[in-house]
Amino acid sequence: MAGIISVMDRKGFSGRIMRFDPELSKGSIQLLILSVLHEGPRHGYGISKMIERRSDGNLSFGDGSIYPALHSMSNKGLLRFEWEPANIGPARKMYSLTDDGRMEYLRKYAEYQDYIRATSQVLFDPVASKILI
Repeated sequence: MAGIISVMDRKGFSGRIMRFDPELSKGSIQLLILSVLHEGPRHGYGISKMIERRSDGNLSFGDGSIYPALHSMSNKGLLRFEWEPANIGPARKMYSLTDDGRMEYLRKYAEYQDYIRATSQVLFDPVASKILI
């Protein structure tokens, strides 16, 4: 689904404007959700805000991405939820990882590390760097 990550214009620590192509994010929303919930239960809005905060505002998932992903992951048995009464307004779902969710987090985390390592070898290969300079 195109556009699950907002394209944000931000100055990174290098002072350059950072832009993320939504294609880069395909498949990462589940790992990001699993990562946030690995630390403890949260409601959907809290998950979304934690991802945004940890990425310094560079990753911003809207309701149209977060909630379908949470629903799908719950249906797969990776997440469970409990209704938590709110002080104001309706009760909200608090999501947490199931045992299968914890195992999936570890599997996806290792898989993503391998992916980063492999792409880094291509992107930062010393021979390729000399050709590009």
